[in-house]
Amino acid sequence: MFDSDTLIVSYDRDRGEPRGSRRRDAKPREAGLGDCIDCELCVQVCPTGIDIRDGLQYECIGCALCIDACDSVMRRMAYPTGLTVLSIQIRCYSGAVSHQLPKVGESLCRGKAFRSQRQTTSG
Repeated sequence: MFDSDTLIVSYDRDRGEPRGSRRRDAKPREAGLGDCIDCELCVQVCPTGIDIRDGLQYECIGCALCIDACDSVMRRMAYPTGLTVLSIQIRCYSGAVSHQLPKVGESLCRGKAFRSQRQTTSG
């Protein structure tokens, strides 16, 4: 079950595409490539074997191993990390994949309302 505040693994297609291999010292924009080097390490580490670059799939269990793998490759290539991130649905579909997660108490569980209900029932 998903709502607009559910954390999901997302791939920044605008930054990563088009995919392609290149030398470590090559500049991807000059070669007409995105930041994804198409190493498929994200697919290799995925326990369900999906390719997150093809979009969110129901098989994704949200383990975020693909994020760790991608960030390690981005660091080795001296590119910014965050090509694959945990984000919320509204940020993915608005065209802006955010590298900052929402504050748990406010956005994810609507903490202020939850805490106030909890306090009134417990006391």
